[in-house]
Amino acid sequence: MNGLSIAGKLIGSHEYEGNYAFEMAQHLNTSMIKPSHLSTDKHGKNSLNFALFDFVEMIFCPRIPKVHREALWGFGTAADYEGYIIKPTHFVDKKLIESEWDNMQRMAASIITGEANPSVVIRKLSSKEYSSRTKRAFVQYNNIVKSHFILQYIHDAEFRRAVTDALNRGEKYNSLYRAITLLNNGQLKGTRAI
Repeated sequence: MNGLSIAGKLIGSHEYEGNYAFEMAQHLNTSMIKPSHLSTDKHGKNSLNFALFDFVEMIFCPRIPKVHREALWGFGTAADYEGYIIKPTHFVDKKLIESEWDNMQRMAASIITGEANPSVVIRKLSSKEYSSRTKRAFVQYNNIVKSHFILQYIHDAEFRRAVTDALNRGEKYNSLYRAITLLNNGQLKGTRAI
């Protein structure tokens, strides 16, 4: 992970960043760079992003400051994990995911292709007011992908460091951008050669 900023979008202070992460990586990236990972801070997470990025074979990598507080999801029951040090505390409804798989793929396809405005669809699906069997299945699938990420995040110190380094590089870019736009009306003005 090199930590390059590939896209940007100005959103209102009332908007949640996590609803735009997928759209920025998938639709607003006009560079030749095709990232394999997307690193964000905790504001990049929502109930769908791990699953959406999994559908396009990208790894969603938010920095998780208190990883011990994150819930792990698994298949089966608690009895299946006896003897393990790290165990899931929640379990997915495998039959629900299987029965809704076609609908989940259609939903993901409309978001991935941009047939529907991705940030609008993601915002509506992430809303607590909206509920459906397909959304519940999608969220459970998201929790499985997220749990896999958390286990890798716990296990691999180099991976954790790479996620943090990429996020820090993005924050430095944001600081530089703010400094340029706030000073000199957004223009770089030099008075002498260095």
